[in-house]
Amino acid sequence: WQAHRTGADDLIGLASGAAMLIAGLWILRNPGSFDRIINMIIGIVLIISGINWLNRASHETGSKTMLIMSIVSIVAGVIIAFSHAATNWLFSACGFGLVFTAVTGFISEKAFRG
Repeated sequence: WQAHRTGADDLIGLASGAAMLIAGLWILRNPGSFDRIINMIIGIVLIISGINWLNRASHETGSKTMLIMSIVSIVAGVIIAFSHAATNWLFSACGFGLVFTAVTGFISEKAFRG
């Protein structure tokens, strides 16, 4: 720590590692609450990833797409972490989005390859 200066990415990586350690220890201590903890872990990871992407979008790339995706990630992370009912709706929406992306990808691949 003393030999190297830590930047924002290093601190975010450290925070996510600490969050994963705490979550892992909690799972080991209370294996019965695993279903609730999965939502919390996924939510925290999405929030931290969104913050990291937001940092990159604002400082490095300036990409509007990355900015939008970071905000979506943070909002989805909060919803997943703190609302079990909203999580089912959000995962259904993500599932539909994945299916739509896959189908349009297959169609565009077929159209461009002939």
